[in-house]
Amino acid sequence: MQKIAVIFPGQGSHFVGMYKNLYDNYDIVRQTIQEAEQVSRINLTELCFKGPLPVLSRAENAHLAILSFGVAAFRVFVSETGIVPDFCAGHSLGEYAALVCAGVLSFSDALKLVRIRTDISRKVQKSVEGGMTIIDGIASPVVEEVCKKQQSSGKKVYLSCYNSETQTAISGTAKDLEETENLIRRENGTITPLFNSAPFHCPLMEAGSEALKEAISEIQFYEPRYPVLSNYTGIPYSGTHTNVRNLVSHLTNTVKWNHIMNYLEDKQVDIIVDLSARNIFDNILQDRKGFTATCFGIKGERDHLFEILEKDFGKEKTDFVTKSILAAVSTPNQNSEVNLAVYEKLVGENYETLFSIKRGLAQGRLKDTKELKTTVFHALKKILEYKVVDETELLWWMSKIADETATTYENLF
Repeated sequence: MQKIAVIFPGQGSHFVGMYKNLYDNYDIVRQTIQEAEQVSRINLTELCFKGPLPVLSRAENAHLAILSFGVAAFRVFVSETGIVPDFCAGHSLGEYAALVCAGVLSFSDALKLVRIRTDISRKVQKSVEGGMTIIDGIASPVVEEVCKKQQSSGKKVYLSCYNSETQTAISGTAKDLEETENLIRRENGTITPLFNSAPFHCPLMEAGSEALKEAISEIQFYEPRYPVLSNYTGIPYSGTHTNVRNLVSHLTNTVKWNHIMNYLEDKQVDIIVDLSARNIFDNILQDRKGFTATCFGIKGERDHLFEILEKDFGKEKTDFVTKSILAAVSTPNQNSEVNLAVYEKLVGENYETLFSIKRGLAQGRLKDTKELKTTVFHALKKILEYKVVDETELLWWMSKIADETATTYENLF
């Protein structure tokens, strides 16, 4: 059986027209962006499809757009294929999308955290006049050595991302960054400054750590549905107790993306689903011969991926009602005071509701509507409540089912 990892893009991956094809063709994309607009009060649809680019490129707009469309693309992927990933990872900012899609935090909470992170980064950027630059065509140890030499002479410039063997990023103050870029050009490296970027993933961001930690500490976290790889450690999150540490450290420490790719290779992942709008990971993945990488945001590549997955995984697809039945059946009964008569009436009737709806859909007597899904969720909720499932686990199950079936979110719970 092939293993699949989904990866989410980070800052700098936006452009006017991003994900337009997905937006036009899938209700769940439009619903996800509408949800983001309600939380953020930013007209992402207008900005992403009409621009202008300088306005879209402002961090407070671009970062929310990248997060929102990453989540939307994932919802299309799992609902259209019926497949859930073996691993999730997001590059830099993309880690927030990975955590949302793995059920670790809610979409609305991620939007709020990213907005706070953006505010923090803007203040740091202004105070230190810092920035960030992508370096291509030079081995990472060479860039690392240049940065160390600069630091030894008092310069504030740091290697902030290990993207691949020949692509890195550096962050620092504007003056020191420019000087270091000139040194790297002498080594025949290609320089791509990130427009309007804060000096992420380096010690200059320490000034914002406490504010971010405070904001993250107030967020409700859940156990991941699928393993999420951390930019800070290069390995999966190991439980909710690591969430605050990983996300705060993510702000000030080097992104270990190359470590993440090595981890996926070690775990024998076959297919990488790039959830960016246009092959943002091509340069990073080009030397990784063990992966089949597909950009989900490009229609031709997406259609080809669907064909591959239909062939290999098609028989394993499960729909909304089936997933609800599986959740009801597989959840252990923790009710120590079982009354058989009550159990048969309450739980039995709700099981019958679920199976009756499944039969009706299969026979064409029922239509898959929002009202029907609300009925399914109500029946599932009654079953799980009788089994004494706590509210956190209940929400975990319902969010998982909704996310994996591109279900309309409003008024279902």
